[in-house]
Amino acid sequence: MGKKDGAKLDKTWKAREEQRKKDEAVKKLEKEMKDEKLAEAERKRAATKERKDKEAEKKRYEEMASRVRYCCSSLINLRLCR
Repeated sequence: MGKKDGAKLDKTWKAREEQRKKDEAVKKLEKEMKDEKLAEAERKRAATKERKDKEAEKKRYEEMASRVRYCCSSLINLRLCR
């Protein structure tokens, strides 16, 4: 192997190394973007779940309040009827 062959191999090696580094950087960026997208979707799911839970709790309280009002009005009517 002569000097020219060695220099040629060195150039191709450096080019491949640079390409590997670029590929790694691209993969890292893709992974970060994918992770961010997944985190955003999870955040949205959590917000939706929290909102639905609050709505369900509010509905439960309203139902309990209406039952209490009904019971109280029934008791008042019973007292008045006596």
